[in-house]
Amino acid sequence: MTRAFPHLFPTGQGDYSMARFRKVDLGDYLRHLIRFHDPRFREDERYLYFAMNTMMRWRALASGRVFLRQHPAEAAMSADQIKELMKNPVFMRMLLA
Repeated sequence: MTRAFPHLFPTGQGDYSMARFRKVDLGDYLRHLIRFHDPRFREDERYLYFAMNTMMRWRALASGRVFLRQHPAEAAMSADQIKELMKNPVFMRMLLA
């Protein structure tokens, strides 16, 4: 992240992936930067888009993991089998519930 936004991280320090004394949640990290006393993060439109996009992708991955834990039979399916299953309206209702 520091390399993607060098103007926001001029010293290259403070990246989410760097070693820390305690575990920091990604959402808390992004929220902290946006609320930081220096307004550079909340005023940068690209960074705000990046932060929102990152959170949405992490949440989608997390919900996919939850689905696979709840439905282990579907975890071993191929992409073609999943595409076929998605044509089934009963499955789609269950998936979206």
